[in-house]
Amino acid sequence: MSIISEVLKLLFNYVLSFTGDYGLAIILITIIVKLGLLPLSLKQRKAMIKQQKFSVELAKVEEKYKNNSDKLKIEREKLYKESFKSFKGCLGIFIQMPVIAALYTLVLRMPEVSTIVVPWVYSIKLSDSYFIIPIIYALSSVSPMLLNYFKFFKVDNSSNLSKATFIPMIVFSLILTIKTPIAIGIYFITSSIFSFLEELTFKFYYRIRYSN
Repeated sequence: MSIISEVLKLLFNYVLSFTGDYGLAIILITIIVKLGLLPLSLKQRKAMIKQQKFSVELAKVEEKYKNNSDKLKIEREKLYKESFKSFKGCLGIFIQMPVIAALYTLVLRMPEVSTIVVPWVYSIKLSDSYFIIPIIYALSSVSPMLLNYFKFFKVDNSSNLSKATFIPMIVFSLILTIKTPIAIGIYFITSSIFSFLEELTFKFYYRIRYSN
């Protein structure tokens, strides 16, 4: 963890030497880290889709062979073997976590300076008293889920997210950032927007490739 932190610190200082602004440096370093983790993230997304399809296939098999226990057992074993292979792709999230945690810590320890990204405050260590950052983060954090409301971008047969799920996530995002330093808010927003673009690109690619 300390090695990751030191590498990120050196990279951040390098970026800061070009931008001359902590807010811009946070945005760029977040994008750089997210780009570096992109292969793992895409692998994870593919694995998640396979897991969703596994649930559908398992239900079909159980219905088809409900009166033939021996055949059902054989078909189940086949599906579970395939499922285990795709599950390994989800392990990428555990590799990403130390890097994200180190980046979060780096941002949290920044000095009290202003930034052109958020010109209405004099220090990125303060929270946003105008609540602009929390609102932007709340909207950006749920933006990837909004894609599920468009039929074109649905890559599985799962149902759309309900308001019971959607609204609490917005509320949670607001609560999370209301008292959070603006430096962390910039990091959260940049990460969320990147995730939205990543999700949009992945689903568009998946739809085009497998639509036929």
